[in-house]
Amino acid sequence: MIKHVNAREVFTPVLVKQIQKYYSGGYLWIPKQNFQERKVKICANCASGEAINSIAEKFNLTTRRIRQIIHENRNKEIKLETELV
Repeated sequence: MIKHVNAREVFTPVLVKQIQKYYSGGYLWIPKQNFQERKVKICANCASGEAINSIAEKFNLTTRRIRQIIHENRNKEIKLETELV
């Protein structure tokens, strides 16, 4: 399960006001800087046979997001294969 955190617990009041100028209310996802590396690790874990639930827990993502990442990766691989032919 994804843990939600109040922005006021993480950011300074000045930064919270800046963010509120562009986005207010709802959920805001802030990607980690190494998201591409994380995607590679997720796909490797899947390829090794690890269960989706386990991968989701390990990376603190939903099972739906894990499936999306795996699907995106497969689509990229298929596109590369067709371009090489």
